[in-house]
Formats: sequence, structure tokens, C-alpha cells
Amino acid sequence: MKRNHQIDFFKGLLLLIITVDHFMDSDNLLKKFTFEFVGPVSAAEGFVFLSGLTVGLIYTSKLSKAGIASVVSATRKKAWHIYRHHFLLFLLAWVFLVSEQASFQYWEGEYAAILELPLQTLLLGGLLVYQPFLLDILPMYVLFMLLTPYILRLYRERFHWQVLALSFLVYLEGTFGIIIPATDSFLTNSPLLSGYFNLLCWQFLFTGGLFVGHLIFYQKTEPIRKSKPLLYLSLLVCFPLFFINFFYISLEGINLEFWTERGHLRPLRLLNFAALVVILSHLATRFKSWFQAKAVCYLGRHSLQVFSLHILLVLFFKPLITNLNTVYPVKLTNNFYFYPVGTAMVLFIMIPTLYLAPLLAAYRKQSAQVKQTT
Repeated sequence: MKRNHQIDFFKGLLLLIITVDHFMDSDNLLKKFTFEFVGPVSAAEGFVFLSGLTVGLIYTSKLSKAGIASVVSATRKKAWHIYRHHFLLFLLAWVFLVSEQASFQYWEGEYAAILELPLQTLLLGGLLVYQPFLLDILPMYVLFMLLTPYILRLYRERFHWQVLALSFLVYLEGTFGIIIPATDSFLTNSPLLSGYFNLLCWQFLFTGGLFVGHLIFYQKTEPIRKSKPLLYLSLLVCFPLFFINFFYISLEGINLEFWTERGHLRPLRLLNFAALVVILSHLATRFKSWFQAKAVCYLGRHSLQVFSLHILLVLFFKPLITNLNTVYPVKLTNNFYFYPVGTAMVLFIMIPTLYLAPLLAAYRKQSAQVKQTT
């Protein structure tokens, strides 16, 4: 199956945005144009959706050629591969935070349990039930990959709307707590931590991505991508939300903070994201050359390695960059600053370092192969 460079481009672009957002302080002017710039939508939503789309496209092809048993085997291997990446990251983060007191003071709010209960958190992290900041995305993908073959088989058997309806009902339960009220009281005084992103809500993005990947394989997305009424409706949704979000406009009687909250993927956020997907798919269809820059596609092709490296870079260097932001800060408005030294380090050192991730992964793989042959 021919590789889709546009998918690689968008994944690479989102990885760059995620890296900048994780490094930049909230009052850095640059972050105003990367974090939720086009509305109450972040790069995380796009990354999860595109991951589902990619998985749907690849494994729908495999399902059609080799059958369900082959897909189950392949997705289990992929889930194990993602788990190994996650646990290695967790272990490196654990060792770093336990041994580096100065950095731990900076991260204490997010990783306090590691210092208080080091052995318990190490065990619970391996079991995927302790997921602190930065280490709460890959565990979702482990579960998503294990469920993928069964969802794709239902799609192939034309149970599309039943699967999507069930996924949406699970989403509604997660975001509103209709049956089981959302509460964290049972976690009080416990090192258990389920992560920032509510799994019941965010599964809907991945499931939807699987469906779109399934449609792309069978070449059934053309009517959607070329629908002018759908495009105009999406623009009608996006423009007001962009202005409301960008200029911090409040609406009388509407709690926008609730309806756009990210962890539970609230409905206005989900609606804004869906509209952006329609708009970008139209642009990508009409202006294909805009979304194929090789340097960005390179990152997208190796998204797991790049995402993993970015986590380590943020964990190790974010405290340093925050300190560098005190050097010659320039106040631009009451809310925003320009931090020349810290920003330069992110753009000219941290971002280029991401390109080493595929090389490091290839070297590790080659070393493992050499050990097996000796």
C-alpha cells in the first residue's frame, strides 16, 4: 500500500506543535499561536484522530488480504511495542526524578507520588494504572491497538453506525457521567492515577479515526471531502469559536470553560475539531503540495519515536528553559511576554533534536540484531 505523505505531514506538524506547547510557558506569546490558536482545539485531538486513521488504513488493508487472525497478531505486537516504549520512558523518568532533586522540585506537583512512594509507583506505572503528566498518552494506545482488529472487523461487516453509536454513548458517559457520576474521591490518598485524558471520551476520536481510515482504504471519502454544504457548515462552526477563543469572549449564560474542557473532550471542543477536519480535508484535497514538506513528513513517519523523545526532552530540559526565561524577558502586553533565550533554545536546539529520534531507534534495533547474531 502506497504511503500517504499528507498524513505523515499532519502528524509531523502536530508533533512540532505539541513539543512547542509542552516547552513554552503559558504567558509566552509564541504559545498564543500554537496552543488552541484556531479555537478550543489542541494538537492532541488531531494526533489521536490521525493515529486512529493511520491504524485504520493500514490494518483494514491487512484485514482484507490476510484475515482477522493476522490483524490480531499484528496489533498485539504493536501494542507490546508501544508498551515497551512507554515503560522505558516511565523507567527513565522515574530514575531521573528520584535521583535529581533539583528537577524534582520543579515537577513536584505532577510527580509527587514518585518520591513519596517510589516502589509502588514503579509497579503501578508498569501496570498502566499510574499515569502522570506526559506519561498518559501511550497507555491509551496500548488499549486502542488491542481493540482495533475487532472494531475493524465490525466495520468490514457493515456495522459502521452501530459501532460509532456505541462509541458515542461511551463518550457521553465519560464526558457527562450520566450513569456513573465522575468522581476522583476513591483515589484520595492513593498513588493510582488514570491520566489527564479521560479514556471513555478520547476513544471516540480514535474509533472515528479508524472509521475514516477504513473509508479511505475503500475509497469512499470523496463525497465527504468534496461536499460544499458540509464545508460551509464547518466554516460556520469554526469562525465564531475562533474569535470567542482568541479574544477570550464570554457569552452570557454559557459556561464556555465547561463546554470546551479538554480532558473530557467536551462537546464544543469535539464539534470544533470535527469542523476543522472537514476544512483541512478540503484544503488537502485541493492543495496537495501544501502538505508534503519532507522535513515535517520525516517526523510524522516516525511519530512514536519522536513523541517518546519529546517526552524525555521536556522532562529533562523544561526546568532549564523556565529558568532561561528570566533572562532578558520582554513584556509585550499585560498577559504575554517574549522570552528570547528560552524560546531560542526550544526552536533551535530542542526542535532539531527531535530529528535524532529515528536514528536512535535504528541504532538500537541494529545493536539488538548484532547481539542476536553473536
